[in-house]
Amino acid sequence: MFKTRRLGLAVMIIGLFATLPISLNQFGTEQPAKAATITYKGKHYHSKYTVRQMRKRYHLKYRKKTLKISSNVYNHIVWNRYAGIVKNPTIRRERKMPMFIKIHGTYAAFFSAYVEANFNNKTAFINLKTGKKVMSHSGW
Repeated sequence: MFKTRRLGLAVMIIGLFATLPISLNQFGTEQPAKAATITYKGKHYHSKYTVRQMRKRYHLKYRKKTLKISSNVYNHIVWNRYAGIVKNPTIRRERKMPMFIKIHGTYAAFFSAYVEANFNNKTAFINLKTGKKVMSHSGW
């Protein structure tokens, strides 16, 4: 009985250390986490998260839907298409003034186009350095 308790305690402690976000080297000192590298158009960008981690963190699941308008006319709705890396983008805010602002830094862009109006779309910009999300709204 004593061995099973000790074994259970050891498993619990190992599980606790396995869930910690830091890594320890052989001397027990903390090492910084490895940064992700995103390759876009032949250039390498250092990022806090990979594109897959960004999608998971901010619920940016890729979806595509095709609507048949007439016999040979189709309309496509795309949600959260990865558009690439953008430096210092200008974003449009819906409710705040000034409406157009320039944000500084390097961002990964995820584009969503809707069918309600041709000019209605949203773009999620995620900062590569900090991992923060900024939304840009275009449309009516």
